[in-house]
Amino acid sequence: MKHIAHFFEKIEIELHKPKAYAMVQIQDNIATCFGGDYVTPAAMVTVESITSTFDNISNKSKQIASALQKIGGIPSSRIYVHYVTATEKNFSYKI
Repeated sequence: MKHIAHFFEKIEIELHKPKAYAMVQIQDNIATCFGGDYVTPAAMVTVESITSTFDNISNKSKQIASALQKIGGIPSSRIYVHYVTATEKNFSYKI
């Protein structure tokens, strides 16, 4: 839990989203083959934001990769970051 809390703080700061409107989910110990290598850790990160555009994606991706490298030892060269701008009509919150 300590690791996810640290990662959450990084995401909150980098994306300028208050904690009340952010969620982090980490799925660990999943078999992943990246570039033919299934031994070295790798990550696929999806960042979704409702009705928001992403400025300076390169910098945000570097910050996310840095956090993952510090927390999980995942080399930045083995991390994909996918940004998705969603619309409010596709999400339900506080049901």
